Amino acid sequence: MSPDPLLLILLDACRYDYPDPGDSPFLWGAGEEGLYVQRLRPGYGFCEIAEMLTGVEARRSGLFCQMGYFEDAEISPALRLAVALAAPLEERGGPFLRECGRSLLRRVARRFDRREVYQIPARQLHRFGPTEAAREYREPLAFGIPSLLDLLREAGGRADTGAFVTRGRIDGPDEDRVRRLEELANGKEPLPDLTLAYLGNLDAAGHRYGPEAEGLRASLRATDRRLARSARAFLDRGANVLVVGDHGMMRVHARADPLRAFAEACRALSWKAGREAFAFVDSTLCRFWVREAGDLPALEAELEARLPRCWGASPPKGLVLPEPYPGAPEPEAGVPSPGFWLREEAAERLGAPRGDRRYGDLAWGARPGILFAPDYFNLGPVAGMHGYRSDLPEQQGLLLGLGPSFPVERRTSCSLVDVAPTAAGLLGLSFPGELDGRNLRGDRALLFEVVRG
Repeated sequence: MSPDPLLLILLDACRYDYPDPGDSPFLWGAGEEGLYVQRLRPGYGFCEIAEMLTGVEARRSGLFCQMGYFEDAEISPALRLAVALAAPLEERGGPFLRECGRSLLRRVARRFDRREVYQIPARQLHRFGPTEAAREYREPLAFGIPSLLDLLREAGGRADTGAFVTRGRIDGPDEDRVRRLEELANGKEPLPDLTLAYLGNLDAAGHRYGPEAEGLRASLRATDRRLARSARAFLDRGANVLVVGDHGMMRVHARADPLRAFAEACRALSWKAGREAFAFVDSTLCRFWVREAGDLPALEAELEARLPRCWGASPPKGLVLPEPYPGAPEPEAGVPSPGFWLREEAAERLGAPRGDRRYGDLAWGARPGILFAPDYFNLGPVAGMHGYRSDLPEQQGLLLGLGPSFPVERRTSCSLVDVAPTAAGLLGLSFPGELDGRNLRGDRALLFEVVRG
């Protein structure tokens, strides 16, 4: 292929306001050297990689949460055996035995099923499977719709994903991925047409410490140095570089426990949780299913009475939270609810898929700044979270474009789905059909200001 090679770096959870001349001099200076989009808006949900590589929003792609419900999710015989061994330890053992069971599940699932089990209860694993990461990203139509990697393959181009995530799994530290990029750039072979890379320390630090903490700033300093090494190595070879901060991070103000409310609802109905009904808890979304469709109204009524009161502790006095979605009804007087029902109006305004049973017969979302805990992904303390309404500044990332194809220009905003058509344009490719994103280099109407060197 004739266009210049492209390095696309996913800088996980790099919030729009993180660049700083002291803590991140490369990020700060890069904004003066090429394309700088001050705020990048993700979709609502947790499938940012699909948005970035397909240019299609969740409401149309159907890729919304990392894990979805399947009537009988395919798991290997080895994992079924591991579940039989681990479930009793998980349910009746002490902390040491529970961790032994979880360790067994993780090892078997990664080896035989090429998937993560996170903190999903052992007896629920057969119900849930990956959505965005169901297949290797390089496989044809891995997302069910054309991706940037599909376009490149069909054009006879070459891609390298060795420094990227694999089916949602992050292997090794950021430093290992940066060294791979340096080896690739310093080698004698021509660069791949497209190189995908992932740097995840900012996301981990944001969750652990919160977006304003010193622990986050320390991670930002280290990440900036790694980003500079990676980008400069490719820029020196004449490549273009796109840096995508895919979303932001919001400080957790309070916690709620919808699993407790679900268990209470099941007891009130004389049901066994996990049999007549079951649930899946993400950090900001709790989803519920019933075995028999006729049971749904009864579960909904019980949850309506309990979920608004499922605070993990008394909410802080004077706590003021943003609306869960634009135009949401005003809360009733008294203690505010920690969440909201993701019904037709809310799904429409947030851009969530509707009518897809993978994501619940019922779904209850967290208000911005509220964390659902315990959940099926996190074990340790969580001080920062994303996955709220994406028009809030704290939820937004950034975009940088460096290299021969990027004049110096600054824009106020773009969407995560703009990355795919922009990257395709850099590679001389175009997507078939209609996208939700647009090529930023070809859409001058979005230009905010141009600074010519």
